[in-house]
Amino acid sequence: MVGLPPAHWAADPSGEHRLRWWDGAQWTDHVHD
Repeated sequence: MVGLPPAHWAADPSGEHRLRWWDGAQWTDHVHD
């Protein structure tokens, strides 16, 4: 089984913001436009 990717800034999957923080387990409310 493959683990989840490490914490990082990535393109916001919702498309509402430019970047969203992935905490290593889930998307967070931390965004950057």
